Amino acid sequence: MIAFLKNINNTKCIVTYMKTDQSTVNNVAIESFRIEISTREYANTGGNLRIGVRQGENSCETVKETFVKPEKGEEMTEDNKAKFGSCRNKWFQPNFNKHPLEIRVLSDSGDDAYINRAAIKIGGVWREWVSVDVKVNRHGEGAEWRAVIDPVDPIDISN
Repeated sequence: MIAFLKNINNTKCIVTYMKTDQSTVNNVAIESFRIEISTREYANTGGNLRIGVRQGENSCETVKETFVKPEKGEEMTEDNKAKFGSCRNKWFQPNFNKHPLEIRVLSDSGDDAYINRAAIKIGGVWREWVSVDVKVNRHGEGAEWRAVIDPVDPIDISN
């Protein structure tokens, strides 16, 4: 089967693939989660951080204690499936996806944390957003969804 797609540079691509069971080709489980705390003064928090993931109507969230009391400048990776929460049995489509794959960092504390990076490992590849000093707290600051994989748009070849 041949698919005509636009890549992230908005140029035409032709992709050839065999038609198979789509549930085994496109649906991939998350392998790990990672955050990096800023090195700025007071970047750490006495609270716990977790990561939410969504793609279209499909979403999940790690347990509240995924990242416990992260310290200034610390990079934390979690691949313990017991901490994956509702993400443990969720599958996402990193390839041929109609919707962006997005993540967000959530906190259970009013004690602000400052994040420079958040990521998920899916399909053997780390997908991340990078920023500087994103403030995260339980009041919703910093909880915006950020795309780590953009959607792929089909090309109209009817012309």
